[in-house]
Amino acid sequence: MNPQDSIRALVIEDDADDALSIEKILTRSRNDTPKIEVFLTERLERGLELVPQKKPDIILLDLILPDSDGLATFERTYQAFPQIPIVILSGLQDETLALEAVRKGAQDYLVKAEINARMLIRVIRYSIARARSEVALQESEERFRKIFEEAPVGMLTVGPDGRYLKVNKTFCQMTGYSEAELLRMNVEQLTLPEDYPQTKKFLEAFFSGAIPRAQFEKRYVRKDGEAIWVYVNSAPFPPGGPPQYGLTIMENITERKKLEERKNTFIGSVSHELRTPLTIISGGIRNLKAGIGGALAGIFFLFWYLSKG
Repeated sequence: MNPQDSIRALVIEDDADDALSIEKILTRSRNDTPKIEVFLTERLERGLELVPQKKPDIILLDLILPDSDGLATFERTYQAFPQIPIVILSGLQDETLALEAVRKGAQDYLVKAEINARMLIRVIRYSIARARSEVALQESEERFRKIFEEAPVGMLTVGPDGRYLKVNKTFCQMTGYSEAELLRMNVEQLTLPEDYPQTKKFLEAFFSGAIPRAQFEKRYVRKDGEAIWVYVNSAPFPPGGPPQYGLTIMENITERKKLEERKNTFIGSVSHELRTPLTIISGGIRNLKAGIGGALAGIFFLFWYLSKG
């Protein structure tokens, strides 16, 4: 957060002296601190009403208020506005309560008797920055979750023991198994027996960190027993350290493989057909060189073959 950024702070505090002291600190103009606009109220109900009106960046909350008491004060506020960072204003006698609020989601707490300007500004700025980072992370995770679930290719995560940790709908459709079934299975159970030794070596190298990324073709066995070909693209997570799981994207390439097989069969057949007439012609030429009798036989045979065309 830059010093020129403005901050809107809602202070819910029933002690008038504490509230005015906090307001004075926050509104004091300094070149190295952001401009702070303060809204004061002594009751929780009124504070909750002010949030949608004033749109504060942070809430400074006393837990002991005329209309709310204890941890319930924080819980009501956090439940209503979980995206807004909350800093607890604590008295010496309720510091344990403030710590419990932090464990339940408050960004920090301040003991009112110990508050000074530097501490208050620092806690506010850091709390807002942390909350924004948390929101950005949640949004990023939500985007990834949607991409993972709705991807037109198979997506899954695999643990070091080869077990499936998470699978998407496309991978379920690809293999014929339900999500619940796959999460009780491992890579070996979907691999052809003759292919597994190579797969096992890959998993060991991958989770040892020896392979930073992998792309290859592999056969899988569907629930109905059909073998399918897939193109695998795997990356370890977290990157740069011992992998805790592998994120894998799979594309079903069975039809492509079948097409390649038909193409190779066709090319082989055409090649054979082309080689056959060349062999016949070559044989006829050899007969021509064998002498008159051979030449006549060769010429006869060559004309006979050409007439067939």
